Amino acid sequence: MAERSTASPLGERLKGTAKRAAGTVLGNADLHREGVLHEEKADALVEAAELEDQAALDEEDAELQRRAEELDTEARQLAVDAAADARGDLIDREAQRQEAAAEAQQRSQEQTADAGARAASAAASTQTARAEQQHAEEQAEAHRLEAAAARARDEAEALDAVTRTIQES
Repeated sequence: MAERSTASPLGERLKGTAKRAAGTVLGNADLHREGVLHEEKADALVEAAELEDQAALDEEDAELQRRAEELDTEARQLAVDAAADARGDLIDREAQRQEAAAEAQQRSQEQTADAGARAASAAASTQTARAEQQHAEEQAEAHRLEAAAARARDEAEALDAVTRTIQES
C-alpha cells in the first residue's frame, strides 16, 4: 500500500477554516485563498484515505472469494474421487461374484467412470478458471482504486505545495 501523507485532514481543515476566516475578516484575499486550499487539501486527504481503505477491502474480498472457490473446487474433486473409489470397489465385488460376466461389465463401468471423472475434472478446471478470472478482475479493481487514491494523494500534495508557495510569497 502507498505511504500516506503526514498531514492530518482535521489539522488541514482547522488551518483552512482559521486562515479563510482571518482572510475574510482582514480583507486579505491571499490568506482567504490559502485557507480554501487547506480545506481542499483536507478533503483530498480524506478521499485518499477512503479510497485506500476501499482498495484494501476489495483486495481482501477478492482473496477470500478466490480461496473459497478454491476450497469448493477441492471439495468437489474429493467427492469425485470418493465416488470413483466407491464405483471401483463395486466393480471389484461384482468381478469376484460373477467372474465371466464381470469382465465386460467392468470395462463398461470403467469407461463410464472415466468419462464422469473427466467431465467432473473439466468442470472443476472451468470453475477454477472462472475463480482465477474473477480474482484477476477484482485485483484489477483494487489496483484501480489504489491508483485513484495515489492521484488524490498527489493532488493533496500539490495543494500543499501551492499553499507553501502562497505562504512563502
